[in-house]
Amino acid sequence: MDTSRVQPIKLSRVTQVLDRTSCSIIRNVKGLVREGNMITLLESEQGTRRLS
Repeated sequence: MDTSRVQPIKLSRVTQVLDRTSCSIIRNVKGLVREGNMITLLESEQGTRRLS
C-alpha cells in the first residue's frame, strides 16, 4: 500500500442537524467531513462520549 497518499483520520463535529424533532444528538465522526456534506447516522444509540 502506498502510504504517501494516506490521510490521517480526523475527528469532526457536525454543527447543524436538520431534524423533525427537538432532540439533541451527539455523534463522533471518523474521516473528512466538511461544511455542506451530508452524513447518515447508521446507529441510534444514546451513549456517545464527548470528544475532549
